[in-house]
Amino acid sequence: MQPAVTGKAGVPQGNSGSAVPVTTGKVEIRLGKASYRVGEVVVVTVANGLGKSLYAEDFKTVCSIVTLQRSESGGAWKDIEGCQLGRPTATVTIGAGLGQTVDIDPNSTHFRDGGNRIGFGPGTYRVKFGYRFDRDRVGEEPLVVYSSEFGVR
Repeated sequence: MQPAVTGKAGVPQGNSGSAVPVTTGKVEIRLGKASYRVGEVVVVTVANGLGKSLYAEDFKTVCSIVTLQRSESGGAWKDIEGCQLGRPTATVTIGAGLGQTVDIDPNSTHFRDGGNRIGFGPGTYRVKFGYRFDRDRVGEEPLVVYSSEFGVR
């Protein structure tokens, strides 16, 4: 996903998402597939079926609005970080009835940290999306939804 064009306050302007199928009354994370091969791009769509806009920051996994999480032993989930952009975090708007699609590329330079390695390998994963309804409460994302779990093999 390309970063949104931002105005003087760092808030995206002129783009509040794309037309995607939504479920009325729900915010959902949809995966492009039920499982992926190691090295394959994970495609995620955040769909806003609510009657108002959502706001989220974009400095999460691959500098997007979502966080990829890996299942660890004991039932814990570990965030897979990775954002190497040299700019301030921007607020992304997803308008009512719209969505945003994110490509999480395991070969992205955002995962490299000076090396030449893949960002995530085999395992069980899910995607987390934190959001808020108030554009001005930057840094706060009290509402959270998760995708279904999926495998990378």
